[in-house]
Amino acid sequence: MDIFLGLLGCIAAVFIGAYLAKKQARTFSGQSNGLDTNHKPGDGELPTVTHFDYGNMRFLYLGSPAVQGSMKISKPLEIHWNTNNG
Repeated sequence: MDIFLGLLGCIAAVFIGAYLAKKQARTFSGQSNGLDTNHKPGDGELPTVTHFDYGNMRFLYLGSPAVQGSMKISKPLEIHWNTNNG
């Protein structure tokens, strides 16, 4: 009986995860990816800066689809994550 409940829980987790992933993909699909195709490294031009809000989070993009930083909108003076951790 325990194996059956464990298996049922795993199957439910997979379906819930797939549902949430599709929901997140639909949310992000309406936004620009922030990719700046005219910018080349070393050309003296600054990349296009874009941001995307998702819930209480704001994500920063600098000319690419890679996240460069994030913050909680409710705490704008605290950086949640940045790429300059070194």
